[in-house]
Amino acid sequence: MSRRLSGRSFPFGSGRHAFTLAVLLAGAAAVVGVVRWRTAWGGVPAPAPPVRLEPEGGLSFDVRDARTGQPIPCKLTLVGVSGTKDPELTRVDIGRPEGDKAIAAYNRIMSLAGVGAAHVPFGTYDVTISRGPEWDIATIRKVKIGAAGAFVTARLSHVVDTTGWVSADFHVHAARSTDSRVPMQHRIFEFVADDVQMIVAPPTTTSSPTTTPTSASWAPGPSSPAPSVTS
Repeated sequence: MSRRLSGRSFPFGSGRHAFTLAVLLAGAAAVVGVVRWRTAWGGVPAPAPPVRLEPEGGLSFDVRDARTGQPIPCKLTLVGVSGTKDPELTRVDIGRPEGDKAIAAYNRIMSLAGVGAAHVPFGTYDVTISRGPEWDIATIRKVKIGAAGAFVTARLSHVVDTTGWVSADFHVHAARSTDSRVPMQHRIFEFVADDVQMIVAPPTTTSSPTTTPTSASWAPGPSSPAPSVTS
């Protein structure tokens, strides 16, 4: 009996001996293939394809008080439309700095200055600009961000009369507290963008044998300046 492999005939014998010889020949061919593969790649596996970053453009913004024309702190919320998913500016609740006056987190940008720019993945978004429940909002539809970036502007009006009142949150958790990892500085960005005029942190957040409490406060009113931060 004989078998033809790669154009050549080999006498295999019969029965169990024929099967054993066929297995040995197949194994030898596999070894040759492995040797050739290792020689071609210098003894290491083929390199993985390069990881590519998602392309980003700049979203510039200018948000002002409709009455005074002065820039005001604000929050921009981006929702993907026309096939674009919501942006993941971060995947955790710790913000990503965008210059000295803004941070980005999840699909939001929070600005102390009201004028600035942030990195956003290419795509088309509805951009809602706000400053907390005392102010009206503005939504700019289908803002397309590409290599040239995009620019949005809004003039917000203070529509709830808060004369004689101060908005506050008296129990704000941040880093050092066992149930939060958000830096206190980022909490301040968050509350200033929503026009919360006083925040108070519990001792578990701000006190330790080597630190003193941190607070942010400023005078109430629709045209109040941005808060000072003290430690």
